[in-house]
Amino acid sequence: MSTFDDRISRKQDSYDYIVTGPNLSHLTLGALVASQHIVIPVSAAVWSTTGLRKFVRWINLHQEDEVIDAELLGLVATIVPTRTRIGRALLDELNSSGFPTFATSSHGASAPRMPSWTGQ
Repeated sequence: MSTFDDRISRKQDSYDYIVTGPNLSHLTLGALVASQHIVIPVSAAVWSTTGLRKFVRWINLHQEDEVIDAELLGLVATIVPTRTRIGRALLDELNSSGFPTFATSSHGASAPRMPSWTGQ
């Protein structure tokens, strides 16, 4: 009988990305356990930065318990209306959060095509 770790290690090279929302579910935890790197999408919603802080604390707790080994590569802003105050405020808050962030080339309210690294 194979263990969970054995099954994950056999499949690990088969996938480049595991996409899941930044929520505190068992599905997300399973995806993070199987991952080597984490990129967190953040939307321009009023509560998104509050949720982000909770999500990062949740990841840190599981890293301390040695459940998650993945490295946080950074944050990527998605669907950010850069012409609005809330969109610009979100980008400012992400840039000053202390977390590495990805620059996006999106303008208006569209998702970014491909982020480029601008972090630490």
